[in-house]
Amino acid sequence: MTTTKCYSREVRERAVNLVLETQHEHDSQWKAILSIAPKIGCIPETLRLWIKQQEQRLAVKNNLNADERQWIKVLERENRELRRSNDILRQAAAYLPSVSVMAAGDMKTVGDLDVLKSERVN
Repeated sequence: MTTTKCYSREVRERAVNLVLETQHEHDSQWKAILSIAPKIGCIPETLRLWIKQQEQRLAVKNNLNADERQWIKVLERENRELRRSNDILRQAAAYLPSVSVMAAGDMKTVGDLDVLKSERVN
């Protein structure tokens, strides 16, 4: 015989909010759910259902139709991908020894541009 745990509304809301706040750090909402469910002691499917219930409550509250909810999901996914790309670019920029910029049709480093500026002044 299996036992079922009863979670308070506060615990459910906190778990759902944790997933929604941290899902941009994961590849998908499901991966965020997989990382948070063990921390609160529930199975991932239960947490997924809580999220779905909250989304349905919010949709009814906001009077969104199915197409609008789908469009919001697409935009949220695109937003996560863009944030991930920005993070990757920031990390890559931190490893670059110098920033390259275009000057006079040739690729020059910032140090080379300083030399060019000083030559023009003289």
